[in-house]
Amino acid sequence: MEKETKETKDTQAKIMEAALEEFAEKGKDGARMQAIADRAGVNKALLHYYFHTKNDLHLAVIRSFFQSFVLRLCSKPPVNQDPETVVRLFVDTYMGMIQQNPKFPRIMMRLLIAPGGLEGIKSEIFAAPDFEKLRTFLFGQIGALQALGHMGDVDPQAALLSLLGSMIFYFIGRPVVSLVFPDITESEAGFERYKASLVTIFTRGFLSEGRQP
Repeated sequence: MEKETKETKDTQAKIMEAALEEFAEKGKDGARMQAIADRAGVNKALLHYYFHTKNDLHLAVIRSFFQSFVLRLCSKPPVNQDPETVVRLFVDTYMGMIQQNPKFPRIMMRLLIAPGGLEGIKSEIFAAPDFEKLRTFLFGQIGALQALGHMGDVDPQAALLSLLGSMIFYFIGRPVVSLVFPDITESEAGFERYKASLVTIFTRGFLSEGRQP
């Protein structure tokens, strides 16, 4: 039974990885279940045994990323509430996840540009308990910073949106950015330097005047 469970998990993992690649390259509408089965090295019948429809598999890929992100972020809350610690936790966790799953942003971008693309995942992902847990965690951290007087006149939602945009663009804009700033995008040192810069920039933005170093 233990062997069967491991084989099942291994098979599902191979299918999910193959699906991520297929959806990233061709989008949900262009992806084919047979192509995913071929990438995963399984037959189509087995693929449908685990995931009945292409929509089920597409949702599973997106849900898996968000669940992993929430688990990583919320399992290690900062031990103190200084802005630098909070921002670094968020930046390291999110950008680390994307670095390990570099094709995931392309899946989300395809949903954004497709007519009604987000409608299919709105209730399944953004209204799910895991996403609500993420919202609660993030706004809880922001609320704590505000209570301590760290936020100044910064709009918390605008600050969070700006930080997300800066992190996401590093990956989706890499083909263009690498032409201008190859030292940032083409090495691990550049990646770490970019993350550190984000922490510095947004930490200074969060600090109120009376708390500037």
